[in-house]
Amino acid sequence: MSFERESQLDPNPSRTADPRFLIGGYFLGLVAMSPAPLAYYWLFAPVGALLVAVGSVLLGAVRPRFIDAALGALLAFVFGVVTVVAMLLVLGVSQGR
Repeated sequence: MSFERESQLDPNPSRTADPRFLIGGYFLGLVAMSPAPLAYYWLFAPVGALLVAVGSVLLGAVRPRFIDAALGALLAFVFGVVTVVAMLLVLGVSQGR
C-alpha cells in the first residue's frame, strides 16, 4: 500500500490542539499541586497534576477535546518535577557548605 492510497482514505490525519483546553489543563494541574494539602510532603506535589492528567485522559475517551487538557496537566507535572529537582539541588548545595 502506498502513501497516496493512505492519504486518500484519511485526508486530514493531524489534529490541532485547542489552546483553551490546553491552558485550562495546565492551570488545573497547577491548582492540584498547590502547597496547601502537601505542605510537608512537597516532594510529592507533582502527583496532583498527574492525577488531573489521568482524569482528563479518562474524560478524553468520551470527549476528545479533554486530551488537550491532559497535555496541559502533563506540562504542569513536568514543571512540578523540574521545580522539585531544582529545590533538591539547592538544598543539597546549601547543606554541603
